[in-house]
Amino acid sequence: DEYNRINYSRIIVIKNTCDAVWVYPTILGKGEPVNLQFKNSVTGSLEIQLVTMSGARVFKKTMATNGSMLPVELPSLPPGVYILSAMQNGEKLITQKIIVR
Repeated sequence: DEYNRINYSRIIVIKNTCDAVWVYPTILGKGEPVNLQFKNSVTGSLEIQLVTMSGARVFKKTMATNGSMLPVELPSLPPGVYILSAMQNGEKLITQKIIVR
């Protein structure tokens, strides 16, 4: 700084799990399910959330999983762009933009 003092910021750990979960399809028809494909088998409960681009939550569900794929049935949604996120034990696994036609 201007007084020749040195300050260090705290160190934080960032986990990159983006390559551990794939979401498909990302362009959906009305009533079409979205699939979460895990690189490794996942057991336990996942919290799935869907929000609009303005931040309004339109879907939230806790689902049990025991394997490498989880199909998620979404409610009938109007066409638009949404953000889907999946969390396990308070840790976000993925955030993915999806489009409903």
